Amino acid sequence: MHGACLFPAPAHIHPLRLPQATSLTLSLRRGPQIALLYISSSSAIQLTWGPPDSPNSNALTYQLNRDNQTIHTIHSYYPFNSMIFEDDGLSPYEAHTYQLLTSNVQGNTSSVEVTYRTMANAPTQEDLVLLQQGRAKPHSASFNWTVLDKSAGRLERFVLSSVEGASGDGTGGEGGSGVERVHYTGLQTEATARGLRPFTRYTFTLQACTSGGCGRSDRVVVVTAQIPPLHQAPPRVRALGPGAVEVDWDPPEQPNGIIIRYELFMRGPLQSPDNDTDPLPEERAFLSRGWLNPKPLIRSSNDNALSPPQSSTNLTNLEPYSWYAFRVLTVNMAGSVVSDWVTQRTPEDVPVYMPPPEVTPLTSTSLRVTWGSPSDRDARGNVTEFRVNIHEEQSANPFAPPVLTRVLHTASALERSYTAVGLQPYRPYNFTITLCNAQGCVDSDPTSGRTLPAVPEEDSGKREDKHMGVRRGRVRPDGLSSPKLTALNMTAIAVSWAAPRELNGPPPTYQLERTDVSLSDPFDPVVRGVRFPGHGYFRFPNFTLPVNTDFTGLQLSFRTRALNGLILCALSPGHQEEYVALQIQNGRPFFLFDPQASAVALSPQGDGGRSYSDGQWHHVIATRKQAVGTIIVDNQYRGDARLVTQGFVGCLRDVLVQRVERPLEEWEPLRWESALEEVNTYHSWEGCPTHRDEGAHFLGQGYLELKREIFSGGQDFQISFEFKTDQLNAMLLFAYDTDGEDYIMAEVEGGILTWTLQWGGGQTQVSLWVGLSYCDGSWNSLSLAKRGAQAFASLNHASEQERAPRAGLLKVTSPLYLGGIPLRLHHHVLTGRSHLHGFGGCVKDLRFGRGPGVSLLALSSDAVRVDLDGCLSADSSVHCRGNDSILVYTGPAQDALDLAVQPFTVLSDSAARLHLFTLILIPPTAPVPGSQRGPHTGITLTAILVTGPLFDS
Repeated sequence: MHGACLFPAPAHIHPLRLPQATSLTLSLRRGPQIALLYISSSSAIQLTWGPPDSPNSNALTYQLNRDNQTIHTIHSYYPFNSMIFEDDGLSPYEAHTYQLLTSNVQGNTSSVEVTYRTMANAPTQEDLVLLQQGRAKPHSASFNWTVLDKSAGRLERFVLSSVEGASGDGTGGEGGSGVERVHYTGLQTEATARGLRPFTRYTFTLQACTSGGCGRSDRVVVVTAQIPPLHQAPPRVRALGPGAVEVDWDPPEQPNGIIIRYELFMRGPLQSPDNDTDPLPEERAFLSRGWLNPKPLIRSSNDNALSPPQSSTNLTNLEPYSWYAFRVLTVNMAGSVVSDWVTQRTPEDVPVYMPPPEVTPLTSTSLRVTWGSPSDRDARGNVTEFRVNIHEEQSANPFAPPVLTRVLHTASALERSYTAVGLQPYRPYNFTITLCNAQGCVDSDPTSGRTLPAVPEEDSGKREDKHMGVRRGRVRPDGLSSPKLTALNMTAIAVSWAAPRELNGPPPTYQLERTDVSLSDPFDPVVRGVRFPGHGYFRFPNFTLPVNTDFTGLQLSFRTRALNGLILCALSPGHQEEYVALQIQNGRPFFLFDPQASAVALSPQGDGGRSYSDGQWHHVIATRKQAVGTIIVDNQYRGDARLVTQGFVGCLRDVLVQRVERPLEEWEPLRWESALEEVNTYHSWEGCPTHRDEGAHFLGQGYLELKREIFSGGQDFQISFEFKTDQLNAMLLFAYDTDGEDYIMAEVEGGILTWTLQWGGGQTQVSLWVGLSYCDGSWNSLSLAKRGAQAFASLNHASEQERAPRAGLLKVTSPLYLGGIPLRLHHHVLTGRSHLHGFGGCVKDLRFGRGPGVSLLALSSDAVRVDLDGCLSADSSVHCRGNDSILVYTGPAQDALDLAVQPFTVLSDSAARLHLFTLILIPPTAPVPGSQRGPHTGITLTAILVTGPLFDS
């Protein structure tokens, strides 16, 4: 449209937009000039001009020419104003030349030609063609482009940009940032976009910019190429049970493509969670195929055809409480990535196996049980405890299992050994170990171990009767009885013995030795009678006295010097409420019976209360009819009291038992050979000595045990007694503190008297040379004392003393042993001392301090090879001798003949010689016979045989 406007210009036309605009006037000298008012668009130019300087007329005609073509004619009248014309319908960015011709009635004039260009136009979408060069790479894509129509104007720049994951409308869609990123700016017609991410959707556009603006091309969607996935996180493992886990995982942080497969690999069981030193080979535990597009905006024809591969699984049949390692392999179209290992321990379960223990013998009564640490695979959990079990066979209870299991010890999880004590020697024992965790327990296979061999030990237990404290019997050495001796003739003796009930080892070797009894006098006369030297008895069967009768009758002759002694006692079974007893109490015979809750005690009357403990023979008849009893002593004295517990010491003969009460009494001699047990007695044919002096006769290799309450040590004390012996070496005295280290010991050896004391942790010893006069068979006076820190010892006229570093109390809680020690006694100071050094001879006049002499019989609690019925009647001249013996037999047999016994000398038809036979059981581990023996290398049992006249029984 062409039109004219009046000057001034409209308000929207800014003066600054009028380049080269000036006021032109038409005059005679110069015509009007054209000025650019405003290039309003790419298709219009606004022009303005004014009248000539000298119009010379009141009417003017303007003719505007463009490119020599008249495009506009307008008339103007006085007063003249500036004119405006908009030339539109032009093409963008085209240059046009304008000239104004002004005329009046008189003529015309023309302006100078001016050239103006329309504004450039922004390129259109149709004019821009953006093309991708080749296939996109993982991190770049190349493009080129063309501009189909360049008439829009001069291009100033191209801009290549992209939006990651853009949706169809060009905005950032799911998984995209929505932020436009410029890859290239310039005038080149090709460029490469770099820094892209693999397998990512990008929307690229190209902008072409002119001075008139910018145009944008169509969008080009590019998906970068796939590469192997990156940054696969380790799987997550969750325990389901003792042998099962659940494993799941996420896709890799950078899938970089379509995931087509997952593989789960496993290693285990492992020794530890970080088992890197010797890793186990891995195995594929799970595989799943499928199609997983982690960028859902990148559509594929397989997206709906295939399911994604599984990303979780449950693994079973694993070892409980074991370490396993897992990792995931993720595969896409371009490659794979594997995660780091992750370890997980399966939960605990009941243990399945415990290795058997090792059993090692320590002593004859102890075994050491050791066990190793079970593997985690076997323990299947944290070990809470171990139990040490012993399995023992039993046959006593037919209703109980043949094998009984007993828990000896419950050990912590850290313990690996236990010592089982109190076992029997040379016995096999089966042990198992129970392994426990929080879920349960399992037993190991049994392991057998055998204790070391041992010799039988003497049993010091005494069975006490609950009724009136009667001692009913004593078991001598455990399982091994004294040898049985039979005199065949004047010079031959048959010796036999029974095997021990418990061998406590392999079959032993028996060694039989003969020793003459100390101070044995073949000229000492004897008379017929059964001798009880002290702490001995016969045990007869229950039918020895008539049973279930209302009468009892006993006749016997006795001889004793002891004030108290139980001659005979018969008790009813069970609670022993009924009894019959004949005893010596305070020197008088008593007949006691209790047939049915009516206790009776009888003693002879009319004898002036005399004592019958006079060493003479006395005859006693004791009878009972129901609850009425009679006792007759020496056929003239007829005749209340408690039952004594001290055994009878003396001799018995002519013992008769009443068998029938009416119509005529019938009496029957006691059959001594029917005794079930006899301990420390002499048979009637061995005789009773006719004369005995005060004291106790130690036969050798024995001891006398005095009651505990007799001596308890102290700050100051003195012990003295007289003794005679023919032995060079002998233990005289020993006592100790059962709860501490204190002890006293006196012994003679090789002419030296040694008095050893220990108190307060220190030891004091007095050694006194006394020569060899003490072993010539004469009486010796011995005194041993402690006064404060001083220790004194004297023998006859010789004495010595030693001073300890400090005074103190010496404590004794054991019995006082004279003449030797029991085999069962173990004390550190006795190590290396043989029991064969037991005293042989006589002891009398035992005193404590300055008090009177005490009765060894009354104060003794046990005696082995000690006759308490007196010593030899007169001194005999002998020579010192060692504790020697004659070897009679060595071997595995249980009998032997001694054909070299010396006969007695027939100067009196009632004289006898005593022989001491010693049976030594030597275990296979003990020294061979003839070598030096320690105190516990064998078991020694002694029998005493008298060779002499054989009396009628």
